[in-house]
Amino acid sequence: MGRFKYNKEDIIRYHPELAEEVISISGLEFFVYLDLLVFTLILSFLLYPLVDTVWLLFCIPISFFVSCIIVFRLFCKKAPS
Repeated sequence: MGRFKYNKEDIIRYHPELAEEVISISGLEFFVYLDLLVFTLILSFLLYPLVDTVWLLFCIPISFFVSCIIVFRLFCKKAPS
């Protein structure tokens, strides 16, 4: 049995709606927030041995998450769609 070989250029040429769908899904704000949440969790794990108080352990990643969301929202509203 032969293996299927997919060529990106052929898929884009013959099925442009698939390429548009993939681009529209990957550009959703949900994925940006999900990536930001995962990065914030990783930041929390990295800060764990360095921070003495529990208050700072939660405050620093939460402030990072909120500030990044604010910056993202500012850039999204100013960027043309």
